[in-house]
Formats: sequence, C-alpha cells, structure tokens
Amino acid sequence: MRTIFAAVLSCVALLIIFVEPARARECADYGVFPTRVIGEFTTSDEATDIFMVGDLVYVGSYGTLTVVDISDPDAPREVAVLEGFQSINDIIVDGIWAYVSDRSGMGIWVVTLFDPEAPQISTNFGPTSSWVNALTKSGDSLYAVYNDGSLRIYDTTAPWLPQEVGSADYFSRATDIVVSDGYAYLARQSDGLIVVDVSDPALPFWVDATVPGFEPTSYEPRIELVGQMAYIATGLHGLQAFDVSDPTQPYLVSETSLPRNKAEGVAYDNGVVYVAAGGLATASATFALSLADPGSPEIIGFFPSGYSPSEIEIAGGSAVVAVRDGVQLVDIRHPGSELSGFLFEDLRSQAAVGYGHAFFSLGNSLVAVNLPADGNPEVVGSLPFNTDALSLTPDGRHLCLKVRPFSNNLGVANVEDPSNPVLLGQVHAEPDVIQTTNTHAFAAESKIRVIDITSPSVPQVVDSLWPGDENDASHSIHDLVLQENHLLSVSTAGLKMFDITNPVDSSVLLDHRVTGLKFGAVAGDFIYTADSDGIVRVFDISSPSAVEQIQMLPTVSGVTEFVLGDGGIYLGASQAGGGTLVVLDANTPGTIWQVAHHELPGPPIGISVRNHSVYVAVTSFGLLVFPEHCLESVPTRLMRFDVQWKSNGVRAEWVAPVEPREGFTLEATVGTRAWRVPVKRLGQDLYQAHDATALEHDGEVRYRLFEGSSESGELLAEKTVRSPDLGWTIRFVGSAPNPFNPRTMIQFELGRPQRVQLTVFDSAGRRVKRLADQTFPAGSSELPWLGFDETGSPAASGVYHVRLQSESGFDAMKLNLIR
Repeated sequence: MRTIFAAVLSCVALLIIFVEPARARECADYGVFPTRVIGEFTTSDEATDIFMVGDLVYVGSYGTLTVVDISDPDAPREVAVLEGFQSINDIIVDGIWAYVSDRSGMGIWVVTLFDPEAPQISTNFGPTSSWVNALTKSGDSLYAVYNDGSLRIYDTTAPWLPQEVGSADYFSRATDIVVSDGYAYLARQSDGLIVVDVSDPALPFWVDATVPGFEPTSYEPRIELVGQMAYIATGLHGLQAFDVSDPTQPYLVSETSLPRNKAEGVAYDNGVVYVAAGGLATASATFALSLADPGSPEIIGFFPSGYSPSEIEIAGGSAVVAVRDGVQLVDIRHPGSELSGFLFEDLRSQAAVGYGHAFFSLGNSLVAVNLPADGNPEVVGSLPFNTDALSLTPDGRHLCLKVRPFSNNLGVANVEDPSNPVLLGQVHAEPDVIQTTNTHAFAAESKIRVIDITSPSVPQVVDSLWPGDENDASHSIHDLVLQENHLLSVSTAGLKMFDITNPVDSSVLLDHRVTGLKFGAVAGDFIYTADSDGIVRVFDISSPSAVEQIQMLPTVSGVTEFVLGDGGIYLGASQAGGGTLVVLDANTPGTIWQVAHHELPGPPIGISVRNHSVYVAVTSFGLLVFPEHCLESVPTRLMRFDVQWKSNGVRAEWVAPVEPREGFTLEATVGTRAWRVPVKRLGQDLYQAHDATALEHDGEVRYRLFEGSSESGELLAEKTVRSPDLGWTIRFVGSAPNPFNPRTMIQFELGRPQRVQLTVFDSAGRRVKRLADQTFPAGSSELPWLGFDETGSPAASGVYHVRLQSESGFDAMKLNLIR
C-alpha cells in the first residue's frame, strides 16, 4: 500500500511536479506551494460573486450582499450584511455606488455605500422580464448583458438612477462582458467570443464573433482582457486565448486544458492569469498561467480552493476566490516559484516510485513516467492493466500489482526497461495491500499470502499468515509494513509482527490486540500507528510480551496515508475541498511533534520518502514532489513561527511544546540597528511578541528567535517582513461635535501629501456640499462644515454622510445635524 523506508516506496496517483528532487531549489517560507490560503470567511449562503475595493470585499450570495474587511488577511471581518436580494450574480462597485444584478428578475439594484458598514438599497432599474447575466462599467456607462439576449447600455451620470441610452440584441447565453477602447467583448457559451462596437453607446452593433468549435455547455464562461489578448475560462475546455489586436477580426490562438470539471473564474495580475476551476468537492483549484508567451499560456502553479470556486478577484498580491460556502484569501506573491512539471487529469490510483521512474494507473492502463532532474517528466511506457495496488521491489527490477477488474490476481511485471514494461506472470491472491522484497511479495486482504517471485513468470503462493488467530478470516488488514526481516500487520485484530527471515517458515514476534488502528510504521523498538481520526500512538515493543503505549498525539482528522522515513512521520488526510500533509518529527520516540503543515489540492492516496524528497499522490489531480528541506521549515522544539505586519506594529507568534530554561529572545534588525522585542506567554504552548518600534522604519525588518540569549543561545527561526506602503493611508479621525448644531470640525489623516475631495451627501445619496477639492499635506488636517448646502441655505436636520476620497482610496463617516 505504501512504502515506509528508503528501500521500499509506494506512492499513488496523479498531479503536478513541483521542485525537482535531484537538486535543491529555494523554498517559499510557507512550504512548497507557490501560494497559500491566508484567511477564510464563511457566508450564510453560497457565494456567487465578489468585487474588491481596497481592503473591502463585496460578496454576493443568493439572498445577501456581505461586506468583508480584509485589512488583516488572517482574520477577515464581516462589517455589514445587506438583505433584500434573491439571487445575486454580479456586482460592480464605483465609488459610493454599487450596482447589483439579481437573477430573480428584479432588474439591477442601486446600493449606496456612503458608509460601507451601513449599505442601503436605493432603487432598481432596467427590465424585469429577464435577468442580468453580467455587468461591467466603463466611464459613465454601465453595460448589462441580459438572459433574453440583449445588451443594454445605461448612462450613470446620475448614479442613483441610470438611464438606458442604447441596446442591441441576439447575444443569448452571453455570461460575461468587458469593455475597452470602444469595443465590448462578450463570452458566450455557444459562440465563444463576440465583439460589439460600443463607441456610440446609443448605437451598439455586432462586429464579429469567433466560434472555437465546441458544443454549448451549461457552464458560465468568464472573460479577462489583457493587452491585445482576450482570455476566456470555458468550462470543460479550460482557458481559451483569443487575439483581438483587430477587434473586427478576433481569432482563437490556443486552448489550455485544466484537470477539473470546469474552468470558470478568471483574473489577471502582473503577467499571470489565474483560472478558478472546480466542480469536484474534493479536488478544486485555481491555476496560475504565465503569459510570457501571451498566445500560449503555461501553467506555472496552483493553489487548492474550496468546493466549486466560481469567481476570482486580485489586488495587492492577494487573490480572493468565491467558493461554495464563502470566500478564500490567497497569497499569490510567488505564483510559480516552485513549479516544474506536468498534469495528468485522470490519474486516479496508487503508484510506486523509485529509480527515477513512477508507475501508476492512468485510465485503464499502467503507465511508466520518468522523473528527470530537470523536472519535466513524461510517459515513457505502458501496460493495458487497470490496477489499484502496486509495490516495486527494492532493486527496481520488478513491479508487483493487482490485476483487475476481472481476475484480481497478483501480477509480476519486469520494469527494468520502463519504456517497455512486460507482465511476466500472475497468481490468484486478491491483494488489497502489497509489500515486496527482491524475492517475495506479501499480498494482504483478510490474510497475508506469501508469494515466491524468484521465478517472476511463475509466481507461487508458498504460505499464508493470519492477522488474528490461525485460519480466522473475519479480520480485515488495513496496512502492511516491511522493515528488513520483519513484517507488521495492522488490522481489525490489532498489531501483529512476523519474522520473515525465512518467508516460508515465519514466526510471530508480537501480537498486540488493540482496536481502531489503520496505519503503522516500525523503527527499531518502536511502532508508530495512526487511526482515521488522526490520533498518532507510539508503542514501545522492546518487550514483545508487554507492549507499552508511550505517547498519544492528536494531529488531523481524515487520515488516508501514514509513512515513516528519515526521522519524520508524514500523514496525508482528506479534508473538505482538498487535503492536508502533516509532518511530525520522530527522531525521539515518545516525544514527537508537528513541524510542518501543507494544504493539498485533493485527498492524498499515497506518500513515499526517497532521495531526500517526499512524493505525495493526490486523487484526481497528480503527483507532488516536496524536497525534504521544504518540509522541515522549523526545528523540533518549534511547531510554528509566524511574523506579520499589523496596523500597530509587527506581531510575532509561535508555538513551542517545551519552554527553554532560559526562555526565548526575539531580536529585530534593520540595517545595523538591532533591538529586543518583549515576549509574553499566552497559553501553555503559545507565545507572542508585539513590536511597535518597527513602525519607525521603512523597508524590511528581520526577526530572529533564540532559545536563551541572542549572544549564546541557539537560533530557532528567522523571518523577514516588509513594511507596508504607509504613504497611501487615507482615513477619517472623527468629527466634533457630533451630533452638532450648526458647526462641526471634520478631522482626517493622510499618509502622504495628496489631492482629496471632501463631500457631504444626504441619506438619499444627493450631494449637499463639496467642502474641499485640493491638496493637503501628510498627517492630520481638519475642515469645518457650517451646516449649509451648495446654495448657502441651512441644511435640514437629519443624518448626513461625509466622504473622503483620493487616488489612494476613500473613507466615509456619518454626521448627525440637529436643528
């Protein structure tokens, strides 16, 4: 089932090769993935669309519009929920106005955002006989694609009540639209790309269409325009690239397939296009494709997404992805730093890895894939067999496999020439789990059949081993572990170890009846086990007649794989929307600790350790390769070490199972200046430090954590953070008095000198008074409002909204005038 030691490996099937095992490559500080989920927010209904403005994300769902503050990406915060919708499917935010389309046939809603924490529905407009599939805005024009096939253009000079100025028909099944330089580009399920001339909004007309040659689907294509190329996520057909250098004659340039049911959301950032692809609850992902060659996008990375990602927005090095139950925030600063490899969409079963090749099931065939040092593997050979259990002999000459679905025999194949694997012979064995030496195979189901493979063309069953009592076939064997001349069985009967020095005359070394175990590993006088709930147990077997449990450690639920190798325990677990790889330090039996945690794009079905690399096969996705140094990012005494820049300084946080006698020292360094940061203990294992001094510096600050003093102690961890660009800060400080009559002073702060507009609006969104439109210095400023409108007349009692806006962003605040 899986191989536990460097000599015998077992992996599983399918995915992308990251990082070559044969040569070291720089690891991102969060592990092998070039991206990571840094925060999540769950909405009450399925998230259907998102729109980002600064640190605010507007999330549409079936019944609500939710405003989420992501200024702290690790802890997204709900700031407002606006109800009254039935099925939101698109959102456009423009200043203090939002336009929201609703598939219930209610037209387009206008929402006022004077105060993002208190959005209000203002009105709705447009025909209600059909719903809106997509919205976009360019200048003062709002473009809406309706399900009845019409494109309608609205003038938003009066943003609270847009007026229709032009329309065109026959765009049925169009699901997305972008506008640039007088042309509208529509993504359509049946016709691919349609171009409409909208240079005169009153007279839009169809220019041309490109039909890429596929049947209409139920998916909703999304479009992104990058320079002279249009990129459309087209469901089963992946990402299509269209040349639109001449908008009147667009044409399809390339099509990049993705290993997912559907490619739907698409967004562009800094030379990379991101495509959200999903449809499978256990294997959804967003792919990063390099546009180094705009006409031929190349996959350079991916990050696992929650169930059914449908839309993606990007800003400031982060991506926000709408998934089935909310949104994910993802760090995308290094979209392809670790990728080199390939994709196989239908890899689906166990695999065996060794000697520069991997063997696994691809469809109904067993294929051999080479794993060269340059990280560009390829299929080099195949056998027409469907299999889900494999084991490679330590010398790499023979592969033992379950031959299915008809015979369920154990077959022996010669793989010395991977380009021409040959099935030599087979024998009835019904193997669910296989382990091999160079001379024998051990095939397990309810019992272990010992099979002589010294004559591989005529394999023979020479003995049977029982996990419980002799001839008791009531037990199921979950795992087999091979260590030198010992074979460990993990079954419903418990742990049983056999001496197989002579495989045809084996003896029982240990029989420990314990229930609930599903995975096992052996190292010297210790057995490591795990159950499906992720409870890891360590047993001392130095006295086989008195086996003692010496440690129990909870890890992660849903464990599917468990491997011991090179002093580490590697657990693979199935999680909602993906999977997890957990690494434990097992150098000291009885004191094992978690040292790394990595998200996977799907449930792992195999793990192997070989040549200082860890191979992880992920169902319906592919094969991942982790260099060992990327999995040991923190020392054993440190389970986690995070450093993040916050609004009030830098926060460092770490988890340590054991506090050192001399305590911890956290040292910060900028250039030649260094200072110590006070450390406090928050819980039994949790420590934290807050550094306000970092606010005095621009650029990078390096933090080093020591056990003991920085002069004589041991360096445990080191990380560097970069200060944010504080020059773009724009915010209200407050107003005094408030409520007021007739005068109040409005106070605000700017991070750098810039031109700002300060405007007062009434509760209906009408402008009451422009207080300023000028450049202010950095720091604090204040302006009075004397309670008069633009005509010089006293404003009536009521609630007013004052808005501060510049190229940096905006802020809003309520004022209460009492006459």
